[in-house]
Amino acid sequence: MPHRYEPSIATLLGSGEITERALARNVMHDHRVTPARAERFDQVAARPSTARELTDGLDSYYQRSVKTRRLPDFVMRRLNHENVVSDLPTGGGSPKREVYLARVLILNGLRLLFQYGHAKRILGFRGFSETSWSGITRWLDERLSLASMRGDFIERILNLIYLYSRHEPFQPSWCTTWTAISPFLPLRAPRWMQVLGLSTPSTTPIWLIVLKYQVREAGTLCRPTQLDCGRSYLHFPSPPAAPLYRGGHPVDLRYNPRSTDVIPEFIHKQIWHPLRHWTDAGSRCERVTLTSAGDLGAQRSAHHALLQTVYGPSVPLWMPACV
Repeated sequence: MPHRYEPSIATLLGSGEITERALARNVMHDHRVTPARAERFDQVAARPSTARELTDGLDSYYQRSVKTRRLPDFVMRRLNHENVVSDLPTGGGSPKREVYLARVLILNGLRLLFQYGHAKRILGFRGFSETSWSGITRWLDERLSLASMRGDFIERILNLIYLYSRHEPFQPSWCTTWTAISPFLPLRAPRWMQVLGLSTPSTTPIWLIVLKYQVREAGTLCRPTQLDCGRSYLHFPSPPAAPLYRGGHPVDLRYNPRSTDVIPEFIHKQIWHPLRHWTDAGSRCERVTLTSAGDLGAQRSAHHALLQTVYGPSVPLWMPACV
């Protein structure tokens, strides 16, 4: 990000909140933000000059130029061509169109979607009135506890996501490759979430599913930047030494023992997921009880050290400290 944010970054680095310091490091070292997107950010965020304006500006840009747009900024090549993975030549490492991607979808996070289904009186969602994660879990328990019931209801959810996205887009869709996530799938579902850097605002049990689909179905595949997740402190920029075709790298939330390799992370705009994307992933539908998100400082430090193992001594030169 441009150095003109340095006074704001310095304020965040001096904060007693580790989340603010982590965000400051991300903004300071995210070389993937193109000059065109940095300028667009300045326009949307009204050229922030204080720490508060910078963090609010990240949220404002994300809401207005990414999350709620049918054509989000990250797929616009005039703004983000340096991060478009699918534009790489086949010999340049671009994932072939037949390569499989994978998403883990947390169903408890779809409250607004279920409310929309209720308002439109769509079969399967009539009467939905839950507002808490625990209430949503109980509602999902009634529909997913029996394996024989799952296929029909999950298909309704996937179709509703697509219908809702035509009126209220929710960008981006985050994914990895099926090859990268496959070794973790035989393990318990909380490990899937750890390795993908996923956490929830509650330790209430949640429901999640896994989707499997091909690159050709995803459309424009991109490497993510901080601008594509607002003020999220769980994000971590990939270093300049990381080739574009590898995308980004999520922070594994398990830091003891530390991972031995990074996995790729990509984004694309919303697509329709037919039921076969769930069945092709093994019809995985899990009820998961999570512990707390963990020690953010330890998680980021472990990831920083792992990046050095993978990409060498250029990493601390690029990012000397990560919190």
